[in-house]
Amino acid sequence: MADPTLTRLADQLGYYERTASRSQKSFRVVKVLQLIVAAAVPVAATAGAGAVVTAMIGGLILVLEGIQALFGWQQNWINYRNTAEALKSEQHLYQAHAGPYARTPSAARLLAERIEALLSSERSGWVSAQLPAGAGQPAPAGNGRPPELLPHEDAPMTDEPVQAEVTAPRSDP
Repeated sequence: MADPTLTRLADQLGYYERTASRSQKSFRVVKVLQLIVAAAVPVAATAGAGAVVTAMIGGLILVLEGIQALFGWQQNWINYRNTAEALKSEQHLYQAHAGPYARTPSAARLLAERIEALLSSERSGWVSAQLPAGAGQPAPAGNGRPPELLPHEDAPMTDEPVQAEVTAPRSDP
């Protein structure tokens, strides 16, 4: 029977890799379309296409930017890539018996806790990004990694469980 922690790690790593790639492609396609359409505005004006046609081309640029803002492909690409790289780092450290995994008698348990802390942080960040400005908590420091997963030179390595705290957004009356 396969190790459930390694199975979850592989599953989540695959998900974040695919989603980051899809977000990157979507972002780049929309940006290239915006550039092409933006270049068409002066061409249309110079060619005497008329104010209505030129305005419609300009409006298309606005629509494309609105689509990008609505779906947030650039931010998703960055966040999902960051999470995928953090998962890869944990996988590498675990497989090499390095970092926090070098000094613990239960490396598999520590890996599971650290993976879940990363995923919890990603979910919290995603929820915060979906809320209107000012309604959520500020993003965590360290490129979205929870503080307990950030490297500290003086911090002793321990096999103590990693605690990730997920806070619900406040609703002030």
